[in-house]
Amino acid sequence: MVGVESLKTKYLKNKFSRDTIWLIMAQLVLMASGLGVNLIIGGLGGAADLGVFNQSMAYYTILATLFAFGLNNTLIKKIAEGNRNADEESQLFTANILTVFVLSALFTCGAIFLAIQFSDFFSSKELASVVYIPFFALPFFNANKNFMAYYTGKRNQKQFSLERIIRWVIIGCFVSFVYWRELGVTVALYAFLAAEIVLFFHNCIGLAKVFRFSFNIKDIYENLKFGMKSYVSEIIAVINSSVDLILIGYFLSSSEVGVYSFIAFFVKTLYIFPGILMQNVNPIISNLWFNNQIDLLKERLSALKIVNAKIILLQFLFLLVFYWLVIMLVKQEFIDSYPYFVISIIGVSVFALVYWGGSMLIMAGKLRENILRTLLSIVISLLVTVIFSYHWQLLGACIAVSLNGLISFLMTKVFIKKVLRINLI
Repeated sequence: MVGVESLKTKYLKNKFSRDTIWLIMAQLVLMASGLGVNLIIGGLGGAADLGVFNQSMAYYTILATLFAFGLNNTLIKKIAEGNRNADEESQLFTANILTVFVLSALFTCGAIFLAIQFSDFFSSKELASVVYIPFFALPFFNANKNFMAYYTGKRNQKQFSLERIIRWVIIGCFVSFVYWRELGVTVALYAFLAAEIVLFFHNCIGLAKVFRFSFNIKDIYENLKFGMKSYVSEIIAVINSSVDLILIGYFLSSSEVGVYSFIAFFVKTLYIFPGILMQNVNPIISNLWFNNQIDLLKERLSALKIVNAKIILLQFLFLLVFYWLVIMLVKQEFIDSYPYFVISIIGVSVFALVYWGGSMLIMAGKLRENILRTLLSIVISLLVTVIFSYHWQLLGACIAVSLNGLISFLMTKVFIKKVLRINLI
């Protein structure tokens, strides 16, 4: 008993362990809220509503990254290096928040105008009529993204986790209320604006003492300079993860897109634990690489590989059973999707084994190599998705998901090994 209590105390006193617990809690809330949103929209609104909602989310996610200009990565890296005093950190933080909010607001206005004026660009009239609604949240989302980057750089993963919990609880509750009142997918898409405004004011109040308005144009320039270097690779990465929903809309019906997005939600939960590891280990990688403590870095990462592989295996087996149970709760149009789900999850589970190392090149300052890796991945991914979806519709789209997972696994593993001399698996 003493040994168990001693181990428990030692574990909870370890910051990395405590941070990981907080990040897991946040991901569980995110997963529960995401599951609830998919079940509510799919179950009450049907596959067509779900397809429109998730396609709108895909556009929202891509534009959010485009309008962030990589400034969140600047904040994480420069704060995590630990070589600046409090005033310098505050100036860096303030410059980032104001820059990203103003730029994001300007580009958001342009995006909304284009979405309304060129509605024929979108794959369906239903999507075109609502896709711009989440865009109103973009300036607030990107400001919040930099608030969260500040927490990450300071290794305050508890606060980072609370931010994610607040966001997804609001989104989940908003969508639940909307469909309870039978208001439809159009109103449901305002959930993003509601969540981001609440988070924005919560962050402004909580970090009011950190703001320093003594920065100058040079500070903004330096922040954008580094941010733009990591920006391209981040854009490519998010397009790689979201563009499939946009592309398949041109080859599949709205209902088939809804079924596909339902499958994609579940298979992509395999990235949850690796994502937690990546979020937690990023500032450590940046710090140890900056201080040339490579052997210590490899030692820290070796244990993570084993833990991640075990979790992925357990989650893979759990999802095979859980998805079968879930599709019994929604409308008939989802019932026959199980074979497509199995096809999709195979390749995704393989990529999940190395997913946690996806941002290592950025944290090590190898931005050019990371751009090349992600660019190759997305070009291949786009080709595979278009070719297979065009020829075999929903079946082809699911085969593409699996193939793209295998390709991303190879790309990530090979580049990290070649550039950093570190094995991810």
